[in-house]
Amino acid sequence: MACKVMLVNDCDRLKLFEDLSRIFQIIYYKPLWRKYDLNDPINAASLFLEGYAFERQGRSPAFSPAAVEAINRSRKEKDSVNFPLIVWNNFRDLLNGEGLNRKLNPLYPKYPQYHLEKSCGCIWCTFNSENIINSSKQALETGKTKDAWERLKKIQGVGPKIASLFLRDVATWYDLALPKDDNRWYLQPIDIWVRRIVINLNKKYMNDEEVARWIVINSDKPEQCNQGIWYFGAKIAQAEFRLESCLKDPEKTIEQHIIALKANAQAIFQL
Repeated sequence: MACKVMLVNDCDRLKLFEDLSRIFQIIYYKPLWRKYDLNDPINAASLFLEGYAFERQGRSPAFSPAAVEAINRSRKEKDSVNFPLIVWNNFRDLLNGEGLNRKLNPLYPKYPQYHLEKSCGCIWCTFNSENIINSSKQALETGKTKDAWERLKKIQGVGPKIASLFLRDVATWYDLALPKDDNRWYLQPIDIWVRRIVINLNKKYMNDEEVARWIVINSDKPEQCNQGIWYFGAKIAQAEFRLESCLKDPEKTIEQHIIALKANAQAIFQL
């Protein structure tokens, strides 16, 4: 693919980020997705709750494991109409009722009226007990990317970034061949590191939608590129004052990081 509005070495950098996504996937992504039977709706919801639903600032790190444990404790009631309430009660009890923030909690079923009418924002109502992974995958495959993104945002506590994060990983997990259409940018979660790196490459300010669209236009594998950019910033550069120097020779920077990873892995195997 021809590189647009970029220098040749910047195209090479994006290819490096695409390749770097493999490390991101090995460390952060595949271990989570391999834990669950993705064809089971309850497991799919558990994956979403463990890895995505609570990825926002200010949330307690206990929320994700508590959500998964609450579902596990409620599985024998999965066919009951009271299943969502049973899960919520277990979740509440595991956290001793602390910091629940019902308005932003994807597990909270607004009983009795709104949940029974399937009009509340809990994960069960929003997806009508469908498989959240299969439904999102099917939407991407049929060109309903924005619809999938909007639907995810209807879940309590799920904003644009989390919706994009989840759809990005659905696309990469199934290696979906998606068109470079006007909606593909919805699969680009933009955080501070992705924003900083793209702005650095462009040498000008860009808003989040412009950053997302730029990655889609200029990368052969936009979703993998996004994963790699995030990893490069958050786990390799780690600090804004180091970012400029790391981007001057990203290939060398990545090589040094891989050497360190291998050394750490070898030390662990020797335990």
